[in-house]
Amino acid sequence: MSAEVTVDKHQLRRSFERAAATYDARAVLQNEICERMLERLDYIKLEPEWVLDAGSGTGNAVPGLLKRFPRARVVALDLALASLRCAVTSNSCPWRAAWRD
Repeated sequence: MSAEVTVDKHQLRRSFERAAATYDARAVLQNEICERMLERLDYIKLEPEWVLDAGSGTGNAVPGLLKRFPRARVVALDLALASLRCAVTSNSCPWRAAWRD
């Protein structure tokens, strides 16, 4: 038996937009999973030209991705523009961003 689940993307975006400024302080589980996944990248011997961090949020994985893949262009993508703006203004993310409102 399958149940269809629908997600209101506009409401989801608004929720993440409102939470962006305080998100990192509350995302304990997400941060732990991020650290563990970054550690597992040591097993991957590829040296990509590009890395896409889809669902990047406030960019907590970006510094680790830049460190692991120093020659790659890392692209952070997220539904919530406010989250990406937090990432760009954060001291922990030394990277450039481009977006369109």
